Amino acid sequence: MQENYYYIDYENNKAMDFYLLGYGDELHTKQIILDDNLLGLAKNHNMQVSSALEATQVFLENVYKNDGIVVAYSTAEKQYFNYLNKNLLLNKYRNLPYLNLAKAAKKWIRKYHYDTFLKLPPFRKNADMYMKKRMIYSLGSVMRLTSLKAPSDYAPGKTTSRFNTVKKSLVIKKQDYEKLTAVQKAKATKVLKHNTFDVDALRILRNDISSVDKEIIKKCLITCLD
Repeated sequence: MQENYYYIDYENNKAMDFYLLGYGDELHTKQIILDDNLLGLAKNHNMQVSSALEATQVFLENVYKNDGIVVAYSTAEKQYFNYLNKNLLLNKYRNLPYLNLAKAAKKWIRKYHYDTFLKLPPFRKNADMYMKKRMIYSLGSVMRLTSLKAPSDYAPGKTTSRFNTVKKSLVIKKQDYEKLTAVQKAKATKVLKHNTFDVDALRILRNDISSVDKEIIKKCLITCLD
């Protein structure tokens, strides 16, 4: 029986302000803007604008209809599902299977790539010791074992500040994207590129793990909601 995987990655801050949703299946990656103050960015890139709850409902409904499995890196996206379920509007999707790909990646590395992974240099050489330790098993770092490498401007930890800069600038410029400076436009491009890489990486990594050991995938399945 064919398993249908659906990949998801939110961009948001610690206060649960959502900026962007990236999602996809085995063939396509798409993005939805989740903040009206980023309307200018959405218009410039012909992107849909939606609330985080509505976008999540549409995503989960598609997974539900296709007997799919949600794939995310870590349990962060599950925490966001629970947060967005304050009015219990997502209860229908409570028992959808959720693959914690970060957990699966660690098992895969320890079983098949441990020596190679240990020999890799720090993912970001200029990061302080705290960040270097945090990024050891980050998605970008793990992807060095696959065919898809993170772009040179991929910068974990900077996405929120980049979104905030773009958001503030668009509000000042009344959502006229063309009035942003070259630096501000570059930051907008980088956050979209960052999110696209994350979703594409989930797809590649899941396939790489499944191709050698499907049991790892099975052992890392939980449910979408608590």
